[in-house]
Amino acid sequence: MVSSERERTIVIVARHGEREDYAMMNKGGNWVQNAVRPWDPPLSGLGWKQATSLGICVKDCINKLELPQIRQIYSSPFQRCLETSIAANTAFSSPSAKIEYGLAESLNESWYRSWSLPTSNGAWGYKERDEAGCVSQVNLSTLHRAAIQPASYIIVPKDKRFEGIDYQYKSTTRIHKVYCWGSFETGRDQQKRLKSVVKKVAQRGSTVMLVSHAGPVAYVYQGLIGDDWSGHGEAGY
Repeated sequence: MVSSERERTIVIVARHGEREDYAMMNKGGNWVQNAVRPWDPPLSGLGWKQATSLGICVKDCINKLELPQIRQIYSSPFQRCLETSIAANTAFSSPSAKIEYGLAESLNESWYRSWSLPTSNGAWGYKERDEAGCVSQVNLSTLHRAAIQPASYIIVPKDKRFEGIDYQYKSTTRIHKVYCWGSFETGRDQQKRLKSVVKKVAQRGSTVMLVSHAGPVAYVYQGLIGDDWSGHGEAGY
């Protein structure tokens, strides 16, 4: 590999594996209704397998392209991303994954609707309907209490129980604005925080891997490549 290639900055961006609430929803169940943290589902059994396969696939691609090995994995604070990072990292010899809050899920109205309404089931942009099939107005008094708390507070991992996560690391990015129900994150603000993550963690001549969510992954791709994300769609599992 020539000197100029060794100086390239390599950023690998990946979405988490299948989430438990979606897996249950597809089977007619509702994980959200009995969850302590309904906004933060873990991986499903299939999701863990996908995450392990992700690491193997990425390592294979790196070797084939003769790229520098992964220096560090950075993860969204959401449980499904932490678990994906841990499983994928079994294929590498990189240090424990680090949490970057700037890689968090889209904190928009569709995200809040997926978990904070009385009958939410995890579906993105979930809408309750009346007997006539019309979309019901949101009754603020029936929202999950966490929906009116700052998102920057509720997305902090509940505990430090996952081996393979560097909890001593201090994220270089933060959710600075106060997002909650009625004060949602815009696409522009989301793009700004994701751009900040890449700028702060990527280093010339090395490879980093970012584990995030469908929307954020699409925006990172758009920022790095320059093409509108709609041209390729959201990242799958």
